[in-house]
Amino acid sequence: MSRPADNVFRRLARGVARDLDNERFVAMVRNTVAVAFVLVVASELAALVSPAFPRDVMGTSIMASAFAVVGAACVLGGSRALVTTLTVLMFGVLGWYVARAIGKSGGLHSVHRDAIYSVLAGAYALLLFSALEFTAVTILFTGAMAVTALVRGDVTLAELGLPGFYVLSFYSLAMVGIMARTRLKRSEREAHEELQRLNATLRSEVEAQVARIRRAETLSRYLPPELSEQVLASDAGDALAHGHRNVAVLCASPIGFLETISGLATDQVAALVNSFVSAMSRVAFDHGGVIERFVGPRLTVLFGSLAEQEVGESVKRAVAMAREMQRACNVLLLQWEHEGLPIRLRMAIGITAGPSVVGTFGSERRVEYSALGEPMVRAHRLAATAIPGEIRLDAAAAEWMKDVEVGAGEAVEFAPGRPEPTYVIDPQRPETAAAEPAALQAALMATERPPEVASAQTLISRGLTPPTRAAPPTLEPGRLFDGRYRIEAKIGRGGTATVYRAEHVALHEPRAIKLLHPATLARAGAVEQLRREVDATSRIHHPNVVQLHDFGRSVEGHYYLSLELVDGESLAAALHRNGPLPVPRALAYARGILEALQAAHALHLIHRDLKPGNVLVDRRDQARVTDFGMAQSLHDRGADQIAGTPAYMSPEQCEGKPLDGRTDLYSFGVTLYHMLSGALPYRDTSGDPFKLALSPDRVPLEQHVPGIAPEVVAIVARCTAIDPSARPPSALAVLRELEGL
Repeated sequence: MSRPADNVFRRLARGVARDLDNERFVAMVRNTVAVAFVLVVASELAALVSPAFPRDVMGTSIMASAFAVVGAACVLGGSRALVTTLTVLMFGVLGWYVARAIGKSGGLHSVHRDAIYSVLAGAYALLLFSALEFTAVTILFTGAMAVTALVRGDVTLAELGLPGFYVLSFYSLAMVGIMARTRLKRSEREAHEELQRLNATLRSEVEAQVARIRRAETLSRYLPPELSEQVLASDAGDALAHGHRNVAVLCASPIGFLETISGLATDQVAALVNSFVSAMSRVAFDHGGVIERFVGPRLTVLFGSLAEQEVGESVKRAVAMAREMQRACNVLLLQWEHEGLPIRLRMAIGITAGPSVVGTFGSERRVEYSALGEPMVRAHRLAATAIPGEIRLDAAAAEWMKDVEVGAGEAVEFAPGRPEPTYVIDPQRPETAAAEPAALQAALMATERPPEVASAQTLISRGLTPPTRAAPPTLEPGRLFDGRYRIEAKIGRGGTATVYRAEHVALHEPRAIKLLHPATLARAGAVEQLRREVDATSRIHHPNVVQLHDFGRSVEGHYYLSLELVDGESLAAALHRNGPLPVPRALAYARGILEALQAAHALHLIHRDLKPGNVLVDRRDQARVTDFGMAQSLHDRGADQIAGTPAYMSPEQCEGKPLDGRTDLYSFGVTLYHMLSGALPYRDTSGDPFKLALSPDRVPLEQHVPGIAPEVVAIVARCTAIDPSARPPSALAVLRELEGL
């Protein structure tokens, strides 16, 4: 056989051998050998029955042994190479055996010659052989048979021509079948390989698509759809590359949220925070914002950072998002209140605009998408100074809001010693605001600003509507206020606020809504005073102090406080109507006032404006101290010291000197004097009201209340001493003295 043909057969043999399953081949050989073993043994048994049938005990034993060896190799799990080698050798033994059998029965041309071709055809049936293996079987089988016959003298060399022709014919036909099978196997293999390639390609594409979907789902938890799509579409990361952009930055701080959830169970805290973050993320993504970060529940969102965009468009998107956030928070709050969870949540939002460097910043293991620049710092500062419910803008952002009326806010020091103007967005849309100008102006009023900042000319030059001095807002009975309070009736009105009785629609609890007048907030330091009252009242938890439930700016644009409703009247009203109080009743009220003062002083807070008008008497005849708007921390030495009601202010308070808890004891002494006598202790009240406390000319209490116990007179005298060192050391000390009376 030529070398090319040999190479072809070798490649075909290797190809077919690769395709064959070893277990299938071994099983085929095992079954064939088993049949052959039975036939050989049966032929020997047949010779015992029919003497005409040739007997060959030795040949049969050798042939049966060869079959047994091959069968054992198959049963014991031999390799394909071993089984093939033994099978080829077995066919050599088979040729020898057939030659012996033919020789005993009269030569090749005897009646047994068909057995030669039958055995050879049986070998052809083993088409699991490769071409090379089948060639080896044929050569070994025919060669063993021919050599054996020649050695025995059963045939001559010339007589082997005809059997040789038949063998060659059978061999050629078998090779045609083997090559056809090889081509079929090759086609099947190629089709199988192509199918595998297609499956692998499809599998890789599906896996890539699944990975993309999972990555998109992961990115969508942190980025808006626009950014996540850009990141997924950009293998080079161009979507997050650094660049300079004019961006709008929104910073939102949930006031009261963390404080009210800290006492809840861990699973409740996780559920509340997750629901809040989910709601705020949805709002941010709906308005095209990029969430820069969540710090706890505090949120920072960027607008215009992904691609070049008009700053005005970014600011308008930020304002629209801020409004939607306020509404979403109200929905969450109502839901939680219906579930009986005492949660406080009101967003203080700051919005700024300006150039920043945007992109990813961080380390190799962790990066964040952020904006570096002054707008980011200013937005956080605005959110920190905003009143809950407010949407505050700096001047750079406010100048783009010409289609929305904006009110002047309090000045904010973005840099120490450099107050800058801020602006407050009206919560109503422009078309709604135009229909209710009075309500709009009431909503726009904010706090005092420097004259050059608050001037109408400055606002008009920026395209903004200057605030006007509007009338105090009026809430009609039956009206839903801030989405949570049903107004029932107006129960009081003063120079700074109007108080309404209302019901919390979710908790079904009574509330006192203290609605601040716009003119009040326009006064110097009004916002700071509001913050002091909120901070002090929210920190003091005592039965003799009116509790604060909520405060901020309502969705209607009104600044208010939601307080515990005290069903009664002020001590000032009672004194005005009834005159001096009986001594036991006055002392009972005094004990309640001292309890409240002691609770405040324990928190290092001084009231600074204690007077009968700031003491309420409830239906149980208990005194309740309220209105901590002038409160000051003992650690805060930088606050304005001259504040309060002159007739009840201490001497050191009138002179602007440092204060401590003894200044409240002076106001308490004047208030107790007023309760017992119906008058102030000062003999001449026609002069400067800020000089009253400095005058030693006082009317003795016993002149107004003859027969009063000397101990009470002494307590009042010590409390109203001009020198603070002459007063009792604490409210608790005075309370202990009164308890002995």
